[in-house]
Amino acid sequence: KYEEAQKAVEQGISNKASQVYLTPGDLYIDMHHAFPAENCIRSLDISKAVHTVEYDVDGVHFTRTAFISKPNDVIVTHITANKPGCVSFGMKLSPAMNASVSYTDNSIFFEGRAPYADWQLGVWQDPSHYMRYGTDDQKSGMAYIAEARVISDEGEIERTGAEIEVKNADSALI
Repeated sequence: KYEEAQKAVEQGISNKASQVYLTPGDLYIDMHHAFPAENCIRSLDISKAVHTVEYDVDGVHFTRTAFISKPNDVIVTHITANKPGCVSFGMKLSPAMNASVSYTDNSIFFEGRAPYADWQLGVWQDPSHYMRYGTDDQKSGMAYIAEARVISDEGEIERTGAEIEVKNADSALI
């Protein structure tokens, strides 16, 4: 049943028109330590809008805390370990739509425009055939930008291809 449902979604629900509802992209964080983790605890403090994940790996206690600040237009993730030099991970930011991507030593940045609907009013049309990516303000969807920047306490930060690597840090802020 799962395969049938997935096929129905891909054929009938997901099409170019659905791109106007996409988030700009996805942030991937790949922790560089052994798994499985033990003593996993996930919590959400609604009153403070803070999400926390805690777990232990090889005698090290890791904490990942995340929150969103609308006034500052940021999503923040803070990763810590109870032992120095144990925070190591790779970070990748992947755009969901057409976007230009650029990098610095500690950040990934992309910008693009959502598609727009090129409709003929009063005529029924399949929306998947009328979604266009424009190149100017007159013929394009909403502009968007995203940046993932990492700051570490101690350790090293380096870019390897499309990924930012944090190695042997005490903590890191994304």
